[in-house]
Amino acid sequence: MKPKKLMCLVLCAAFVFLCSCGGNGDEQETTTEEVTAEETVTEEPSVLPTESEMTTEPEAETAAPETAAPATDAPVTEKMTEKVTEKVTRAETTEANDSVENLSKAQITEKLKTAINKTKGYKGKITVHHKESFADLQISNVSPGGEMSSKLMNFVTGLVIKPSEEDYSFSNGSAVTSEGEKTQLLLPKDAAFTLSDSGVKSASIEKKSGMTHITVTLVSESCNSLTDKPEYNASAIGYLDISGSFKLMKITSIKIDYPGSVIDAYIRDDGYISSVTYTVNMDCHGEASYGLINGKADFKGAQTEAWTLKW
Repeated sequence: MKPKKLMCLVLCAAFVFLCSCGGNGDEQETTTEEVTAEETVTEEPSVLPTESEMTTEPEAETAAPETAAPATDAPVTEKMTEKVTEKVTRAETTEANDSVENLSKAQITEKLKTAINKTKGYKGKITVHHKESFADLQISNVSPGGEMSSKLMNFVTGLVIKPSEEDYSFSNGSAVTSEGEKTQLLLPKDAAFTLSDSGVKSASIEKKSGMTHITVTLVSESCNSLTDKPEYNASAIGYLDISGSFKLMKITSIKIDYPGSVIDAYIRDDGYISSVTYTVNMDCHGEASYGLINGKADFKGAQTEAWTLKW
């Protein structure tokens, strides 16, 4: 996520970190019924004929009666027909279920990837309602502290960490926000959605409100420097990009944990996204120096972006 400015860390009473968020089918049971027709062979006695018998005209040969089809053939055919019908019915039912409920984590992720990238590739005109907020803000372990530090934190929190809501007018896949920032349709910003199955902790899918509802939770990730980039968050949503945010401060240590970002999407029958909400959970610890002052602070919370597409 890169669209909004957020407060990342409050280091001491003299300075506050400001940052922008960057950035099996059932196997058919085949029953083969072997119909074993017991052949009764009546052997002629091996006795040589007498001379008189040899001169007697042979009796007309009696045509051997045609062997009737085994009585079991009809039931076998019927049974096979029943099995084929059963298999087709089962396959149709399985296919219907697989399309929603029986998909694997990898299949759900692929379905979400296809829908997001298809929507990101839309070049027509479309209005998108965009809402961004920051929840569960917690700032702790601020050093040095004091009343001035608390007032500064409250001021900056009220100024920066506040909800924003506006409509974006997209054309040819991009729009310009009220802050003059160019943004691409859906996240991650300026990039394709490339999340792999290995980056997904859990995934669910269901039919809801006439659409396909998918919820994906990413695995936990951590960054230990300003140059680190969380692989999975960067490929699906974005990440906390605070590089270049500080000119007078020197960050001596930073750790940013992503304990499980969430993507909640509704997909239309034509494969385009109807709405999607991205939630990035963050837990940060930073230490920095400002001249002779050294400070540190912990910061945690969740940044949420909701995109509703007005097709």
